[in-house]
Amino acid sequence: MRYEIIHTTSYAYNRAVTFDPHVLRLRSRNDCTQTLHDFHLQIAPEPIRISDIIDLEGNDLVKVWFDQTSDRLEFTVKSEVETFRRDPFNFLLEPWAVRLPIDYPEPLRTQLHCYLHPLGTPSTVDPVVAQLAHEIWQDVAGSTTAFVCELNQRLHENCRHQVRETGPPLEASVTWTQKQGSCRDVAVLFMETCRVMGLAARFVSGYQQGNPNWKRRHLHAWVEVYFPGGGWRGYDPTQGMAVGDRHVALVASAIPKQAAPISGTFRGSAVRSQMNAHLSIKVLDGDDGGGVGASDSLNLHQATEREIYEILHSKGTAKKEIQAAIEAIAYWQDGDRELTWKNLKQSTKSGKHKVKGFGKKTYKLLQELAFLREA
Repeated sequence: MRYEIIHTTSYAYNRAVTFDPHVLRLRSRNDCTQTLHDFHLQIAPEPIRISDIIDLEGNDLVKVWFDQTSDRLEFTVKSEVETFRRDPFNFLLEPWAVRLPIDYPEPLRTQLHCYLHPLGTPSTVDPVVAQLAHEIWQDVAGSTTAFVCELNQRLHENCRHQVRETGPPLEASVTWTQKQGSCRDVAVLFMETCRVMGLAARFVSGYQQGNPNWKRRHLHAWVEVYFPGGGWRGYDPTQGMAVGDRHVALVASAIPKQAAPISGTFRGSAVRSQMNAHLSIKVLDGDDGGGVGASDSLNLHQATEREIYEILHSKGTAKKEIQAAIEAIAYWQDGDRELTWKNLKQSTKSGKHKVKGFGKKTYKLLQELAFLREA
């Protein structure tokens, strides 16, 4: 997928203020999952110096200095980014990492140190988060990948989404107790729950394609989990999906504050300020969000249960219907049976080999999302 992204953030003050240096984390990262083809930055008032910086975690930052006072400050970034992760599940865990907790060997444990410990000073495990983590751990019998997928779905299903444009993320226990929060609140809850189980996780700030008909878009937040054998893999609990080519990452950090898009202060007395943001995401190459994109396609001949679950759940399919679909697919994968659309249709409610709960609506949705050999 290829995107044109225009992101403007403006601050208005009731009187002129003096600006201290600001750090911008608005340059899309470059790695094996995405390429930044073009980047333009406009700043008003014009700074006296601009410096490109690589931080401790490898993120590309921009630091700016000002020498004049003003009653406004505006940053506009125009980027062209291409994303490549079509299949977020194309990896195999190391044999020693298939069950939690993971006993990381050295030097990996040292390298992951800051991504393993809960937030806060001193670093302590919150009992509310610990209970959530252990409940899921028991439900999935300790499976590493199943734990992450179930956590992703549980937060998506139980935490009502709120738009909260400013302020730091809430504490993980507060979000889970209230069962609601912004994307960054739910991301912190996801991250902390992983860390409780000894699974390295970091906070990610970026953009998500979403629905092209949305009247207003916002910066997004999700989590990347480090899988031995798979590296960093993204999970978006707000959307309830694994991260593929519809997400564009800006920065990732062990500490959410270090992934804030803009950091900086100003000086002045009795000053009131107001922030406004405008975000435009245009698809230049690929699906525009109205149909099925690359990250939504699935080969049912090779798909695992968790992959089928992820893709159907992302389309709003009920849990019981998803389980019925998985059961129906498994029936035709078993033994000498052949998994084709014609055969799978026999497992719908009116079919010869019907599976309870597997309806034509789910069958048709699978046809839109997945690939099978014709009968």
